[in-house]
Amino acid sequence: MPTAERPVPTAIPFGALLKQLRKRAGMTQSDLAAAVGYSLSLIGQLEQSQRLPNLQAVAETFVPALGLQDDDALATLLIAQAAAVRGESAPAFITHRRASPTTDNAWREQRPFLLHPPTLLIGRHAEISQISNRLQGHQGRLLTLIGPPGVGKTSLALAVAHRLQPYYVDGVIFVALAAINDAAFMVDAILAAVAGEDFSAKPPKTRLIECLRRRALLLVLDNLEQIAGAAPIIAELIAECPQLHILATSRERLHLRAEQRHNVLPLDLAAAVDLFCQRAQAVSASFTLALQKRTTIEMICRRLDRLPLAIELCAAQSDLLSLDQILHELQTRPLALLVDGPHDLPPPQRTLYTTIQRSYHLLDAGERALFRTMGVFASGFDLSAIELVSRWQEHLYQRSLISVLRSLLGKSMIHSEALPTGEQRYYLLETLRQFALEQLTLNVESELMRQRHFHTYLQFARAVDDHLRRSDCIQWSARLHLEYDNLTAAWQWALDHGHFVDAAWLGLAQNHGWHMGARWYEGAYWLEQLLPHRHRFDPNLRFALLVTLYRCWRGLGNFQAIEQYQHELIALRESSSSQLLRAAAWYFYANVAADANQAIAAFDTCLALLNEPRVAHDLGSNFCFYADVANLRAMTLARHAIRLTDELGEYEKAATLSRTSLQLFQALGNRDFIIYALGNLGRLALIRQEIVQAQQLFQEAVDIAVAVNNRMGLCDWLPRLAMATFHRGNITDAYSYLDEALRHCQGVGNDEYVARVHGYCAEIALTEGNLTLAQTHLTASLNHQASLRWFTIEFADFLFVAARLAAQQEHYLLAATRLGLAEQIAKRIGYADKTPMRPLIDAYVTTIRTELEPAVFAEAFAAGQQMTLAEAFTTILTPTYGEGAPTQA
Repeated sequence: MPTAERPVPTAIPFGALLKQLRKRAGMTQSDLAAAVGYSLSLIGQLEQSQRLPNLQAVAETFVPALGLQDDDALATLLIAQAAAVRGESAPAFITHRRASPTTDNAWREQRPFLLHPPTLLIGRHAEISQISNRLQGHQGRLLTLIGPPGVGKTSLALAVAHRLQPYYVDGVIFVALAAINDAAFMVDAILAAVAGEDFSAKPPKTRLIECLRRRALLLVLDNLEQIAGAAPIIAELIAECPQLHILATSRERLHLRAEQRHNVLPLDLAAAVDLFCQRAQAVSASFTLALQKRTTIEMICRRLDRLPLAIELCAAQSDLLSLDQILHELQTRPLALLVDGPHDLPPPQRTLYTTIQRSYHLLDAGERALFRTMGVFASGFDLSAIELVSRWQEHLYQRSLISVLRSLLGKSMIHSEALPTGEQRYYLLETLRQFALEQLTLNVESELMRQRHFHTYLQFARAVDDHLRRSDCIQWSARLHLEYDNLTAAWQWALDHGHFVDAAWLGLAQNHGWHMGARWYEGAYWLEQLLPHRHRFDPNLRFALLVTLYRCWRGLGNFQAIEQYQHELIALRESSSSQLLRAAAWYFYANVAADANQAIAAFDTCLALLNEPRVAHDLGSNFCFYADVANLRAMTLARHAIRLTDELGEYEKAATLSRTSLQLFQALGNRDFIIYALGNLGRLALIRQEIVQAQQLFQEAVDIAVAVNNRMGLCDWLPRLAMATFHRGNITDAYSYLDEALRHCQGVGNDEYVARVHGYCAEIALTEGNLTLAQTHLTASLNHQASLRWFTIEFADFLFVAARLAAQQEHYLLAATRLGLAEQIAKRIGYADKTPMRPLIDAYVTTIRTELEPAVFAEAFAAGQQMTLAEAFTTILTPTYGEGAPTQA
């Protein structure tokens, strides 16, 4: 659909204004050149302000060509700016040519009556106006509506014809050509529509030209794509008949110089839903659009690519099937519902299936072969992917792959989009893709093409894995994002066909990408399906599979699953011949170990293995992340530093390790894991009260995470950036960062991250004096930490917030007990005297002591110090399990 029109600034120069109005009309420079009779280079010079415009040409030619007949303000502005750029005054009054309605005459009485559409056209009003204006104004006099099967080209053409009928002296003639495939028969069909019975002995084309030569009419030619040789005849009609305008519909352009083109796109989602409801109500008067139904209808419309014909066919089933049943059928047998259309349409257009089939059979053998192959791609593909999957044989079809791709694009069977890199990506509408898959099966090619598809994306995943840890991470992260659906299709094929070893290799290749995107659910879902088959694997592959699952389960906080397979992993670790895999296992064990000292020992063991001279050569590159010694070493140092910071208070050693890790990542060109070294240095700066440096380090980490699409990095460092911003006095930005962080963390599904954000929100709300909001957030934070596995400095901070909140609520005895618990936890992790909020905490201690008798304070404080965490959660913390709260009141 065209984009909504935007106001044009009055100060914009003529060249820029002309360019903006051209785009507003949906025209290319070539379109405008053809419309006004200028060269393409001259249009370019006018838009670049390298050539002065002719005022008369602007008023009499450009205004109607741009469809400004009904917009006096913009027409006047364009002429005024043309005058201004010439250094002249704008004309006192401006007129531009416009056709006017005419009265009936003998000709109009004899020609066929233009039928009215049986239903209201939905979602095309802006396009109707745009196309009508272009046809009225264009000197080219030929406009082709181009689009895929079922997109509604015929209905749109008919609506435009009705809009324009009063503006042509000799009216509008609509000629349906769907049943014709020969240019001679096309001439006969047009002649019959224009002249009725004509017994002249002259050749039909001569009679047609003579009949149209003196007529001012609009000729609508519907469904031209199947007619060989149509374009030369249309070119001749345009040349011989100066007042003739032609509106054509076709799957592809006519390739004529005078041709203007309008790409007919699927409906926008709102219009698609409206169309579905209108047609559903036509078959069932009781159909109503409830809120809960709208979501299902939107899913149906998306599944149908928002194609009008497909939507109408599906909506017609609503008297037999519920919406959920329709959606299920579309997901399982998508083409089965797209049949049995209205009988007042031409037979080729009564069902989407028939419409697509007709378009498919118009392709040549090479085009059909490539189109079928494209069906295996789940969400588009690039040139290299289709080359690998199709293994195109140019000698077999006497055409290059590029030539066939271009032809399928021209025939609207596929469409393309330019990526930011300039590379083209190709797509099939889902309905066309399902038809392609059906044809692939009928031609006994499905298994072969899916196998090639799997291996193409296995190699792609391996390439991505390497690049994600290099300097070109940003570009490869964007490529990975585009291919998730194809990777999902590859997984499903491998599992469905019992290729479990291949699937395991794909899991290793995706390991790092899952971690970056915090797609742990996805990783665990696929890998867990391989567990029953793991004993068939080579021991090192089985070992790597379990380590990868450890990583996913850790991200989800699923420590129960980790413990279930711990003995098997330990046995594999001890027996493995690969020092690299053993090092990786120790690294991931360190990340899940509940005891901090055990974790530090595991990190040390990992580093010792990684520092052995021959370690880099004992594992093949197919193991991806696990074979990357340098990055694994740098990451181990970074994670080692984080646990020293979190749980042992060894801040100097943590700073040394973080700086070493940072240097290693910088030397490697790593634009991903580097954020953990940067972020931990920011935390250490915050502990030292170096707020400005902390904010800068957190900001750099967040900027990198955004650039490389590292969702886990955003969950880690965006909340910390919020707190550094808060400590610098900018509460508004701090809340904004926390709002964004909460959305990311809730999407990840890790309680630890969600708890952290709510805890920070509670701290800010408490500082602002909003006790109700602080209590809400603190409760939400504690709800997500009730099964805490280890203590961190953030958890200690949240306990101090709980103590301060109780004091502000004048619950001084509770405040003293919470304070005792907070001090106990803070001392255990070496943090008691390092928190940036220490002065504020000490002030609250003084307040609490003032409000309580010394012995009462000491007893309550001691009780908190002696509590276990389980006791604290059932007594002094008493979280109410429920949903979280928004970050601002």
